Amino acid sequence: MTGITIRPLTRHDQGVWQFLWHEALVYFGADDAAFETMPVLWDRLLAPDEQLKGWLILWHGVAAGLAHVVLRLHTFSARPVGILEDLWISPPPAGRGLPKPALPI
Repeated sequence: MTGITIRPLTRHDQGVWQFLWHEALVYFGADDAAFETMPVLWDRLLAPDEQLKGWLILWHGVAAGLAHVVLRLHTFSARPVGILEDLWISPPPAGRGLPKPALPI
């Protein structure tokens, strides 16, 4: 699909990440603790020594979604592997060609 860019989160993305993550938490009916830990999660996503990494999904240059990946050791590789922890595509772009997950991830 053309028009999709996926890139690591940067400090400049905090506002858009908060909007998208809040949107995901509401959609999935997260409890209050999930909302309260948003600042901690943001710091972890950007900390170079953390195993949790964040990605921003852009649709024609506009933030449309996010992904959180946990890096961990794997028995079939000398390098860490990424395990998809969260994937969220905002509803407005989902109707314009971006796939939306059918089930919570």
